[in-house]
Amino acid sequence: MAFGPQEKFTIAYLHNSDKESCTVELPGIPKFELESTITESHYEKPYYLEYLDSSTVLLTVNTFSTETRKNQKIFFKFLKNSFSEISKKGVKNLILDIRENTGGDDGNDMELASYLIDTHFKENKYRKLGTIDNVPPYPQYLLSQWYDMMELDSDSTPETIQKTMKKMVKEEMIKGDDGAYYWREDKVIHRDPAKNKFKGNVFVLTSGRVFSGGGLFSALVRDKSNAIFIGEETGGGYYRHTGSIPLFYNLPNSKLIFSIFIVINEQDVDKRLFPEGSGTMPHYEVYPTIKEFNNGKDAVLEKAKQLIKEVK
Repeated sequence: MAFGPQEKFTIAYLHNSDKESCTVELPGIPKFELESTITESHYEKPYYLEYLDSSTVLLTVNTFSTETRKNQKIFFKFLKNSFSEISKKGVKNLILDIRENTGGDDGNDMELASYLIDTHFKENKYRKLGTIDNVPPYPQYLLSQWYDMMELDSDSTPETIQKTMKKMVKEEMIKGDDGAYYWREDKVIHRDPAKNKFKGNVFVLTSGRVFSGGGLFSALVRDKSNAIFIGEETGGGYYRHTGSIPLFYNLPNSKLIFSIFIVINEQDVDKRLFPEGSGTMPHYEVYPTIKEFNNGKDAVLEKAKQLIKEVK
């Protein structure tokens, strides 16, 4: 879609273990075939627990999105019951798979982190919006769903939209000495260690698809626990990410739809582990080969199992 309709595409790629690039020619896919393959998510369950053996459990959390307070309570109850059961059974090893987690709703990432971090912690050091002038920019291209989220009429004028945004910001944020706006401290989420915080060995599986709340979770757990990270560097930053206030746009000519977030979330990490601009990097980098992928072998999970055997 980015390059327009083509009968065929020539793609040059560099595999992680290769030094020279390879080229392949692929046929274009008709639009109707492409649309039939697109789904909102490519996982069956948002989260689930699986026992690999009597001493090892696999907890998969594919998203932090719950959308409603009711669903959030269900997620919290799932975590509470799961870690209570894990504690009673004396499980020694926890593999946490968040490789598909692109984030979600505030608080869900923090709730899971409270079962892995043994000290008081908070969501971020600050949330910063540089300016409220002309926010949002290009309001004429905002998607209709954004109007619904903001409880605005679809025919609202740009002036009305920006006035509403300013009002919302001033209610939630305070103006700093630098002229920027900062989230009020009483709006920042804090957590203490959960009752059944896991006390065994933790292995977190990550990928480049981990963003937003998934990235925040990874950063906090990497900074404040002894968990071992395996896989790929997260797409979301270790030190900060953008979030909180989304803008949804529909471009006038290409009709492409995209979202951006305009608040900088400076995450509550203390250790300067990585260069600025980095995601959370794993202790063990694992990149599945094409052969492993085609054979259905999960190289990242297998690495976690290998490390568990070495611990024993």
